[in-house]
Amino acid sequence: MKLSRLITYKHMVDGLHISHIQDQIETELKQIHTDLSIQNIDFDNLKSEIEKQSQMIRQSMTAIESLLAQFKKNLHGFVDSIEEPYYARSESLYQESRKDSAEYTLDQLQFKKLLYEPATNEFFQSRLKLHSNFKWPALEIRPGFGDLTPCLVACDPLYLVDTNDALLQPVKKMFTPEYQRRIRYYTIDESAKHILNQLPRQQFGIIVAVNFFNFRPLPLIKKYVQESFSLLKPGGSLIFTYNNCDYPIGVDNFENSYYCYTPGHQIAEICKQAGFRIAASFDLENNVSWLELQRPGRLSSIRGGQALGKIQSL
Repeated sequence: MKLSRLITYKHMVDGLHISHIQDQIETELKQIHTDLSIQNIDFDNLKSEIEKQSQMIRQSMTAIESLLAQFKKNLHGFVDSIEEPYYARSESLYQESRKDSAEYTLDQLQFKKLLYEPATNEFFQSRLKLHSNFKWPALEIRPGFGDLTPCLVACDPLYLVDTNDALLQPVKKMFTPEYQRRIRYYTIDESAKHILNQLPRQQFGIIVAVNFFNFRPLPLIKKYVQESFSLLKPGGSLIFTYNNCDYPIGVDNFENSYYCYTPGHQIAEICKQAGFRIAASFDLENNVSWLELQRPGRLSSIRGGQALGKIQSL
């Protein structure tokens, strides 16, 4: 069985519950007991037998609930037991992608946009703007053609990074020379021990990575998440999209050698282990999943306003 079909089955089984049935049955059983008790009339101890059978129904429902929970647990364990080749394949996909030229990567970003639906794009941008403020710097990883960069320009300064300077050229053309002076461009090396070591620690209010972790295997995502934690100010946010393989469509993307295999429950665990609090989580039907993480603490700044000045010749 293809993993995508197995995940479809697991997703269906996870949605099976009997609590609503139990509540309804319990209400009916109590009503029967109440109605029969109105009069002190009985025949061959039938009331007692009805109560006995009612209790057996309750016990059966409890047993079904317990068995269903055990089945779900065993199914999750079975899926976990066959995932190892998929993680290995993800690593291979990533290593192959490192050979891609900057031109190919930019074409991929331009013609296969993750946030292609206007409603999804607008909603995502509205979430970014909630965290954008001149009081703290922002970091965007792989800005591409700058589709989301305008949501972060309020932050001061704005850091834009990628794995190759050629990948930063499109976004460099977006802004005037005056605003360019407020932007910090960096290239990063994903094979280095510390990928983001060039960037200042505990300074950022927000870090954003869109359609970037979708192409990264779990160990590399873990490394980025851990390093991002050290870059953020207390209360700062890390927002990123990823290929949620807890859903069949995410597994389909992996099986078609497009995205990496990154189950959502594994991503969530990585984020919690790094020290983050999951502030919000979104899984949309068009295969757009993202997390909004917050470093514990209160986001604050000593800035009272944006500094503006002019140097005049003496």
